[in-house]
Amino acid sequence: MSDQNLKNSFTRDVALMSLVGMKPVIVHGGGPQIAKELKKSGISSNFISGHRVTDKVTMSVVKKILGTKVNHEIVNLIKKTYPEIKILVLRIFPRGGDDEKGISPPVFKSSEKCINICHEAGLLTKQLADGKQVYWMDINKIFLLENGKIDTKKMWDLLHPSPSGAEAWAIAVRPTLLKLINNEPVPAVQILK
Repeated sequence: MSDQNLKNSFTRDVALMSLVGMKPVIVHGGGPQIAKELKKSGISSNFISGHRVTDKVTMSVVKKILGTKVNHEIVNLIKKTYPEIKILVLRIFPRGGDDEKGISPPVFKSSEKCINICHEAGLLTKQLADGKQVYWMDINKIFLLENGKIDTKKMWDLLHPSPSGAEAWAIAVRPTLLKLINNEPVPAVQILK
């Protein structure tokens, strides 16, 4: 979000939904911020079939934007607007590698470097957890097979949850969300085993 009016409306809407008993879930990307940072750094973006090609240089920007800037900005906006709200930040989901086969087009394949940078960026988001207002959870195991590869029943395209992946996601976070809603104690950091 780059427009200040949009930021203000967003946080006001989140606060309002919370006040009337709704429990908003915010899922975000960072495409515009990544594109802006790439342009600022003089790095051109290459797209194939509408998808950004993530080379080593681009991935360092993605890591910086997703791992430290976007999440921090959203969390801080919400905390500032509504200090009583509880925020559950999920680790960035896993990605499929070049040696994996998705079952639904388009299939998103990532180099080992890309997978590792996303892994590191996901861990950076853990820094947001304070155990008072912000909590962090890693549920990535639900999307993986025993060998560490993506479970294509849960991520058809090797990147986004399928309907069964979304259901597994909901089941994984439900106990924590219920505790947060009921003001019960929750560890600041949780890793689903």
